[in-house]
Amino acid sequence: MQEIIKKALLAGAGIAAYGEEKARALIEDLVKKGELSSQEGAKLVKSVAEKIEENRKEIDLKIETTVKKVMGALNLAKKDELEALKKKVEDLESRLNKQV
Repeated sequence: MQEIIKKALLAGAGIAAYGEEKARALIEDLVKKGELSSQEGAKLVKSVAEKIEENRKEIDLKIETTVKKVMGALNLAKKDELEALKKKVEDLESRLNKQV
């Protein structure tokens, strides 16, 4: 489950980075054309970067929530549950070997 969440979050971060890169390029182009001052461009870049970060955090949370719902619906054992079962099996094997 952690691997799925990790991949989904990395994909979201990649999309955010791509969006920020495109926004920066567009703003730089507007500054070069004289449609925005350097100061306006810098403010706009900062504003866009902040908004993209907010959106990325929201997307990350939604992805994590969705993955957890799906994993719960699949009724898969959690890692700690598997570890507990493994320990029980080992204990039973040990007791069985002592009896033989």
